[in-house]
Amino acid sequence: MLTIQVAMAATIRNEIVIPPESQSLPLVEAKIEVAMLDQKEDYTPRISDNSSERSEILEQIAYCESRGQHYDENGDVLKGEKVPEDTGKWQINTRYHGVNALKKGLDITKEEDNKAYAEYLYDTQGTKPWRASSKCLLQNFGIVVK
Repeated sequence: MLTIQVAMAATIRNEIVIPPESQSLPLVEAKIEVAMLDQKEDYTPRISDNSSERSEILEQIAYCESRGQHYDENGDVLKGEKVPEDTGKWQINTRYHGVNALKKGLDITKEEDNKAYAEYLYDTQGTKPWRASSKCLLQNFGIVVK
């Protein structure tokens, strides 16, 4: 068991709402189970006849997500402007994908692991995880996010 301190949050319509940092809230201790992270899930990207097409699409997604950059001008891993949990070149959201990435032995703050997890997402869900970039992908590359 790992004990951490977290700021209290409210639930509205089944969504967790975390107030802005400007609002001071008491911290509460939470115990979480992390034993599942000891067992890494193997993931081998599907290699198909269209692996070069997949690579091209992923680079186009990265362009729309981060202008193809993994690091900011200070050398820090790029974080999303609107959603700070979006991380790296493919803007992988740590809130939704962090634990799953760790189970696969991936650290999405590292560029090669960010790419490997982007490949996993693309192989399992297509372009759907990048809906926020659908306008850019359509206008610049003719990619329709499904």
